[in-house]
Amino acid sequence: MTFPALKMNAMTLINFLEEVFEDTWLGDQFEVLELVAGRGLFRFNPRPHNRRPGGTLSGPTMFAFADIGAYALINAHTGPKALTVTTSLNVNFMRKPDLAPTLGTFELMKLGKRLAVVRVTLANESAREVVVADASATYAIEPDRQA
Repeated sequence: MTFPALKMNAMTLINFLEEVFEDTWLGDQFEVLELVAGRGLFRFNPRPHNRRPGGTLSGPTMFAFADIGAYALINAHTGPKALTVTTSLNVNFMRKPDLAPTLGTFELMKLGKRLAVVRVTLANESAREVVVADASATYAIEPDRQA
């Protein structure tokens, strides 16, 4: 699949996310490792409050990582559209993840004028080949504003 060139690089994307989520931004917990047309590789650096009983990374944390990463990838392609919103997010938890840096591979499956679909694969950084969760996310894209 061919996707348009990015409209934001990693730095402008992070600045946009910090501005949009000023009160809830993850700070250095979310990192952009790679950002190319149609794909992003992001890292989530968990803190003790991201732990669930049993000492693993919590499901709500992985869900949030999938959501913010997909939102970030879409905005990197559309340009800043803060009101792009999640319409559907399905996460399948495959294995217990370590409470350790987690990599997310985010791939655009569709980028239309009104909807975008992103496939997400999560794995602990120390065992990249072992998928701990996969997800499919659909977003309604903020329409262009008429002058």
